[in-house]
Amino acid sequence: MSIQTIETMAKWVENNITENPSLQDMSSYVGYSPYYCSTKFREHMGMTYKQFLAQCKLKAAAYDLCVTDEK
Repeated sequence: MSIQTIETMAKWVENNITENPSLQDMSSYVGYSPYYCSTKFREHMGMTYKQFLAQCKLKAAAYDLCVTDEK
């Protein structure tokens, strides 16, 4: 799996964060098994898919707080 594919996976998660993307969804998007995606994602990104997903959700929530008047 190329680094470009892993970066594509990360970008896909960021772009679909409001849809609560799963590892299965991401792996289907890039055409590899969930296990293989998870392993390669962790090797390249230095964190698990779940950790990355939590980080993206937190960033999205922080952004929403900055640009809206909602609590």
